[in-house]
Amino acid sequence: MKCDMKNFFRHEQKYICNYEQMVHLKNLLLSILPCDCHSLGDTYHISSLYFDTYDDRFLMESVEGLPYRKKYRIRCYNHEMNKLKLECKESCFSMKRKEFICLDHKKANALICQNFRSKEKIIEDFYSLQKTELLQPKIVINYDRTAFVDQDFNIRVTLDTNITASKNETSLGIIETNGKGIIDSSFCILEVKYNSCLPDYIARLLRLENLEQVSFSKYVRGRLIIEPHLNCLK
Repeated sequence: MKCDMKNFFRHEQKYICNYEQMVHLKNLLLSILPCDCHSLGDTYHISSLYFDTYDDRFLMESVEGLPYRKKYRIRCYNHEMNKLKLECKESCFSMKRKEFICLDHKKANALICQNFRSKEKIIEDFYSLQKTELLQPKIVINYDRTAFVDQDFNIRVTLDTNITASKNETSLGIIETNGKGIIDSSFCILEVKYNSCLPDYIARLLRLENLEQVSFSKYVRGRLIIEPHLNCLK
Protein backbone atom coordinates (compact mmCIF):
# COMPACT_ATOMS: atom_id res chain seq x y z
CA MET A 1 0.00 0.00 0.00
CA LYS A 2 1.65 3.21 -1.16
CA CYS A 3 0.71 6.67 -0.01
CA ASP A 4 1.68 9.96 -1.63
CA MET A 5 0.94 13.53 -0.67
CA LYS A 6 1.35 16.53 -2.93
CA ASN A 7 2.07 19.15 -0.29
CA PHE A 8 1.74 22.08 -2.61
CA PHE A 9 -1.09 23.54 -4.66
CA ARG A 10 -0.72 23.65 -8.43
CA HIS A 11 -2.45 25.70 -11.09
CA GLU A 12 -5.14 23.84 -13.02
CA GLN A 13 -6.70 25.39 -16.10
CA LYS A 14 -9.57 23.82 -18.06
CA TYR A 15 -10.85 24.40 -21.58
CA ILE A 16 -13.55 22.85 -23.77
CA CYS A 17 -12.30 21.94 -27.26
CA ASN A 18 -14.21 20.92 -30.35
CA TYR A 19 -13.11 17.93 -32.41
CA GLU A 20 -10.92 19.89 -34.83
CA GLN A 21 -9.15 21.72 -32.01
CA MET A 22 -8.63 18.47 -30.14
CA VAL A 23 -7.06 16.69 -33.13
CA HIS A 24 -4.79 19.63 -33.88
CA LEU A 25 -3.66 19.98 -30.26
CA LYS A 26 -3.11 16.26 -29.90
CA ASN A 27 -0.91 16.09 -32.99
CA LEU A 28 1.11 19.11 -31.86
CA LEU A 29 1.57 17.76 -28.35
CA LEU A 30 2.57 14.31 -29.62
CA SER A 31 5.36 15.97 -31.58
CA ILE A 32 6.87 17.76 -28.56
CA LEU A 33 5.97 15.86 -25.35
CA PRO A 34 5.94 12.21 -24.23
CA CYS A 35 2.73 10.52 -23.06
CA ASP A 36 2.46 9.64 -19.39
CA CYS A 37 3.03 6.26 -17.74
CA HIS A 38 -0.60 5.05 -17.87
CA SER A 39 -0.88 5.26 -21.65
CA LEU A 40 -1.63 2.26 -23.80
CA GLY A 41 -0.66 3.67 -27.16
CA ASP A 42 -1.47 7.32 -26.66
CA THR A 43 -4.69 7.02 -24.60
CA TYR A 44 -5.91 5.25 -21.48
CA HIS A 45 -9.21 4.73 -19.69
CA ILE A 46 -10.12 6.19 -16.30
CA SER A 47 -13.00 5.13 -14.08
CA SER A 48 -13.65 7.15 -10.92
CA LEU A 49 -16.13 6.35 -8.18
CA TYR A 50 -16.96 9.62 -6.40
CA PHE A 51 -18.11 9.92 -2.79
CA ASP A 52 -20.09 12.58 -1.01
CA THR A 53 -21.72 13.11 2.34
CA TYR A 54 -25.33 12.20 3.05
CA ASP A 55 -26.41 15.81 2.42
CA ASP A 56 -24.08 16.22 -0.60
CA ARG A 57 -21.86 18.77 1.11
CA PHE A 58 -19.05 18.45 -1.45
CA LEU A 59 -21.47 18.91 -4.34
CA MET A 60 -22.98 21.99 -2.70
CA GLU A 61 -19.54 23.51 -2.07
CA SER A 62 -18.69 23.14 -5.75
CA VAL A 63 -22.03 24.47 -7.01
CA GLU A 64 -21.77 27.47 -4.70
CA GLY A 65 -18.20 28.12 -5.85
CA LEU A 66 -16.67 28.11 -2.38
CA PRO A 67 -12.98 28.99 -2.54
CA TYR A 68 -11.89 25.93 -0.54
CA ARG A 69 -13.44 22.54 -1.19
CA LYS A 70 -12.52 18.88 -1.57
CA LYS A 71 -13.74 15.60 -3.02
CA TYR A 72 -12.96 11.91 -2.55
CA ARG A 73 -12.85 9.28 -5.26
CA ILE A 74 -11.53 5.78 -5.95
CA ARG A 75 -9.84 5.72 -9.33
CA CYS A 76 -9.05 2.85 -11.69
CA TYR A 77 -6.80 3.00 -14.78
CA ASN A 78 -7.34 0.78 -17.82
CA HIS A 79 -9.79 -1.47 -15.89
CA GLU A 80 -6.99 -2.81 -13.62
CA MET A 81 -9.13 -3.47 -10.55
CA ASN A 82 -6.19 -4.45 -8.34
CA LYS A 83 -4.41 -1.15 -8.97
CA LEU A 84 -6.79 1.38 -7.46
CA LYS A 85 -6.22 4.75 -5.84
CA LEU A 86 -8.18 6.47 -3.13
CA GLU A 87 -7.73 10.18 -3.82
CA CYS A 88 -8.59 13.35 -1.96
CA LYS A 89 -8.48 16.36 -4.25
CA GLU A 90 -8.50 19.79 -2.65
CA SER A 91 -9.25 23.06 -4.38
CA CYS A 92 -8.31 26.56 -3.28
CA PHE A 93 -9.72 28.95 -5.86
CA SER A 94 -8.10 27.75 -9.14
CA MET A 95 -5.28 25.92 -7.34
CA LYS A 96 -5.42 22.17 -6.72
CA ARG A 97 -3.55 19.55 -4.81
CA LYS A 98 -4.05 15.81 -4.47
CA GLU A 99 -3.34 13.19 -1.83
CA PHE A 100 -3.69 9.52 -2.69
CA ILE A 101 -3.08 6.01 -1.45
CA CYS A 102 -2.86 2.85 -3.57
CA LEU A 103 -5.25 0.01 -2.77
CA ASP A 104 -6.09 -3.39 -4.17
CA HIS A 105 -9.69 -4.37 -4.95
CA LYS A 106 -10.21 -6.18 -1.64
CA LYS A 107 -9.05 -3.25 0.49
CA ALA A 108 -11.04 -0.79 -1.57
CA ASN A 109 -14.24 -2.78 -1.08
CA ALA A 110 -13.49 -3.09 2.62
CA LEU A 111 -12.97 0.66 2.80
CA ILE A 112 -16.35 1.32 1.19
CA CYS A 113 -17.99 -1.08 3.65
CA GLN A 114 -16.26 0.64 6.60
CA ASN A 115 -14.22 -2.48 7.32
CA PHE A 116 -10.78 -1.09 6.63
CA ARG A 117 -8.69 1.14 8.90
CA SER A 118 -5.17 2.48 8.56
CA LYS A 119 -2.87 4.96 10.24
CA GLU A 120 -2.56 6.82 6.93
CA LYS A 121 -4.22 10.21 7.24
CA ILE A 122 -6.29 9.93 4.06
CA ILE A 123 -7.79 6.63 5.24
CA GLU A 124 -8.52 7.99 8.72
CA ASP A 125 -10.13 11.13 7.28
CA PHE A 126 -12.24 9.04 4.90
CA TYR A 127 -13.34 6.70 7.70
CA SER A 128 -14.19 9.66 9.94
CA LEU A 129 -16.42 11.16 7.23
CA GLN A 130 -18.15 7.80 6.83
CA LYS A 131 -18.99 7.79 10.54
CA THR A 132 -19.83 11.46 11.06
CA GLU A 133 -21.34 12.57 7.72
CA LEU A 134 -22.31 9.23 6.16
CA LEU A 135 -19.83 9.53 3.29
CA GLN A 136 -21.00 7.16 0.54
CA PRO A 137 -20.56 6.36 -3.18
CA LYS A 138 -22.58 8.66 -5.41
CA ILE A 139 -21.58 8.37 -9.06
CA VAL A 140 -19.12 6.82 -11.51
CA ILE A 141 -17.37 8.95 -14.13
CA ASN A 142 -15.70 7.18 -17.08
CA TYR A 143 -13.58 8.72 -19.84
CA ASP A 144 -10.62 8.25 -22.13
CA ARG A 145 -7.55 10.38 -21.53
CA THR A 146 -4.54 11.35 -23.58
CA ALA A 147 -1.92 12.83 -21.27
CA PHE A 148 1.38 14.56 -21.95
CA VAL A 149 4.10 15.37 -19.44
CA ASP A 150 6.99 17.77 -19.30
CA GLN A 151 9.16 16.35 -16.54
CA ASP A 152 11.55 19.30 -16.52
CA PHE A 153 8.83 21.82 -15.69
CA ASN A 154 6.43 19.38 -13.94
CA ILE A 155 3.60 20.05 -16.39
CA ARG A 156 0.70 17.81 -17.39
CA VAL A 157 -1.55 18.45 -20.35
CA THR A 158 -4.55 16.14 -20.72
CA LEU A 159 -7.33 15.68 -23.28
CA ASP A 160 -10.42 13.84 -21.97
CA THR A 161 -13.00 12.36 -24.34
CA ASN A 162 -16.05 10.05 -24.19
CA ILE A 163 -16.95 11.35 -20.73
CA THR A 164 -19.92 9.52 -19.21
CA ALA A 165 -21.63 9.31 -15.83
CA SER A 166 -23.37 6.33 -14.20
CA LYS A 167 -25.30 6.09 -10.97
CA ASN A 168 -23.62 3.94 -8.31
CA GLU A 169 -24.66 3.69 -4.69
CA THR A 170 -23.81 0.24 -3.45
CA SER A 171 -20.43 -1.14 -4.56
CA LEU A 172 -17.11 -0.53 -6.20
CA GLY A 173 -18.46 -1.48 -9.63
CA ILE A 174 -16.64 1.35 -11.34
CA ILE A 175 -16.39 -0.21 -14.79
CA GLU A 176 -19.58 0.93 -16.48
CA THR A 177 -20.54 0.84 -20.16
CA ASN A 178 -24.04 2.33 -20.07
CA GLY A 179 -23.29 5.81 -18.80
CA LYS A 180 -24.85 9.06 -19.97
CA GLY A 181 -22.63 11.54 -21.78
CA ILE A 182 -22.00 14.68 -19.76
CA ILE A 183 -20.83 16.79 -22.72
CA ASP A 184 -21.41 16.45 -26.46
CA SER A 185 -19.33 13.56 -27.82
CA SER A 186 -17.70 15.88 -30.37
CA PHE A 187 -16.07 17.92 -27.58
CA CYS A 188 -13.33 17.18 -25.09
CA ILE A 189 -11.96 18.69 -21.88
CA LEU A 190 -8.42 20.04 -21.99
CA GLU A 191 -6.62 20.44 -18.66
CA VAL A 192 -3.26 22.11 -18.09
CA LYS A 193 -1.56 21.60 -14.70
CA TYR A 194 1.61 23.39 -13.67
CA ASN A 195 3.41 24.72 -10.60
CA SER A 196 4.08 28.44 -10.94
CA CYS A 197 4.60 29.69 -14.49
CA LEU A 198 3.06 28.32 -17.65
CA PRO A 199 5.83 27.89 -20.25
CA ASP A 200 5.44 30.02 -23.32
CA TYR A 201 5.26 27.06 -25.69
CA ILE A 202 2.10 25.83 -23.93
CA ALA A 203 0.59 29.32 -23.79
CA ARG A 204 1.19 29.67 -27.54
CA LEU A 205 -0.74 26.44 -28.22
CA LEU A 206 -3.72 27.75 -26.25
CA ARG A 207 -3.64 31.07 -28.08
CA LEU A 208 -3.29 29.28 -31.40
CA GLU A 209 -6.64 27.54 -30.86
CA ASN A 210 -8.35 30.64 -29.40
CA LEU A 211 -9.35 28.66 -26.32
CA GLU A 212 -11.14 30.27 -23.40
CA GLN A 213 -10.67 29.03 -19.87
CA VAL A 214 -13.78 27.51 -18.24
CA SER A 215 -14.84 26.18 -14.86
CA PHE A 216 -15.80 22.52 -15.29
CA SER A 217 -16.25 19.67 -12.80
CA LYS A 218 -16.89 16.18 -14.16
CA TYR A 219 -18.35 15.22 -10.79
CA VAL A 220 -20.78 18.12 -10.63
CA ARG A 221 -21.82 17.84 -14.29
CA GLY A 222 -22.31 14.10 -13.91
CA ARG A 223 -24.51 14.45 -10.82
CA LEU A 224 -26.67 17.07 -12.54
CA ILE A 225 -27.07 14.87 -15.62
CA ILE A 226 -27.89 11.68 -13.71
CA GLU A 227 -30.08 13.39 -11.11
CA PRO A 228 -31.90 16.25 -12.92
CA HIS A 229 -33.70 17.34 -9.75
CA LEU A 230 -30.34 18.60 -8.46
CA ASN A 231 -30.35 21.33 -11.12
CA CYS A 232 -32.39 23.45 -8.71
CA LEU A 233 -29.15 23.87 -6.76
CA LYS A 234 -27.57 25.88 -9.59
